[in-house]
Amino acid sequence: MAKAPPIRWITAADRKWDTNAVWKAFVELMNGADPDELSSIQRIAWLAHHYDNEARSKGHARFFADRDKKTINATVRALESIGALAHAQVLRDAHAAKVASQHDRNLLALDRVEKHLRGYLQTFEAHFVRESPESCGR
Repeated sequence: MAKAPPIRWITAADRKWDTNAVWKAFVELMNGADPDELSSIQRIAWLAHHYDNEARSKGHARFFADRDKKTINATVRALESIGALAHAQVLRDAHAAKVASQHDRNLLALDRVEKHLRGYLQTFEAHFVRESPESCGR
């Protein structure tokens, strides 16, 4: 049986006593909630909040390190659904750049491995030539 989404009640007295009560309740819900327990609308807010918070405080690299592609794509859709189109585009562009740089790093690493392997094999070739009958004067 699915759990009901978390609810945080704010009364008029709460708002009168603390003008930031609604914001504090929102942040408390977003930071304390398991995203799997949230309603679809709450999940949109959760994705947008966590993207904004992490990208601002730790940067996009950390945001990507902690998320899979499915969650990144869901975050783009969440941002678009709340009208944060520029933020969605920044996230989409940053992710594309990350994927491209990872591809470039993989190619560079492969190139380094191939160069190392060629150098390593050349030592055997040099040894082979040194030990061949032609080089021994036979």
